[in-house]
Amino acid sequence: MKKYLIFLVLILSHFSIHAEGVKLSCIPNEPACVNCPEYQTLFPIEEFSTNTDSLDIEADQSEILEGKYLLNGNVEVNSEKLYLAADDVEVSSIDNSLLATGNVRFQDEAYLITGDLLSATRDEDEN
Repeated sequence: MKKYLIFLVLILSHFSIHAEGVKLSCIPNEPACVNCPEYQTLFPIEEFSTNTDSLDIEADQSEILEGKYLLNGNVEVNSEKLYLAADDVEVSSIDNSLLATGNVRFQDEAYLITGDLLSATRDEDEN
């Protein structure tokens, strides 16, 4: 009888140690954790481009005017170091500036930023 009781206890303890895929601890560096809403990101983390020589750009419409690139509608700009999505993006090669408006999502190696407007200028010293 003791053998059956020990066997029953072992079987029941085996079933109780499985958590069925529920993660009981979360690491802040992970992009998503079901159990830890305080570590959820502002938007899903995008993968950077593997093309190191140029930008990957998607937009519904594009136009070039006197050193300015105008991108309209579902714009996504992806490089090896950043990701930018917005409704409209204006890139100026004259003063190395960028203006993104409407549902802006920006991601680089350190930040995730959302907003209605993003304005940035690149320093000449940067590569």
